[in-house]
Amino acid sequence: NRQPQNHEGIMRACREQFPNIRFWEQNFGGWSAQKQIAAFNQAHIVIGAHGANLANMVYMRLNTTVLEYVPGRTGNPCYYGMANRLGLDYRMVVLHGKVQGQVNTVPVPEVLRHISDALSRLQALIR
Repeated sequence: NRQPQNHEGIMRACREQFPNIRFWEQNFGGWSAQKQIAAFNQAHIVIGAHGANLANMVYMRLNTTVLEYVPGRTGNPCYYGMANRLGLDYRMVVLHGKVQGQVNTVPVPEVLRHISDALSRLQALIR
């Protein structure tokens, strides 16, 4: 499980900071490929820890935002490159001193800043 230790705090802060945005949490274990494809295709912003589920970004629409939690000591830029080639808005939160597989704490203000920037970017694209 790569979910951050402070997952509930992150979700609470997101819902408080952006009350008009629907945040949907999902662990895709047991989901069919078709359901996963639909979920990623419908999302405007996907936030998650570095891992295989982010490969589903291939089904995301152009200009959709991906925010990845990346362990600083063992980070892998594969999803950055993939998002770039797909025309997605890639962002990362580097978890300094952390290694993949550890349960980590993610800095909430940084997550909120990325979401705010991504929402502003999406609104500008719509205009």
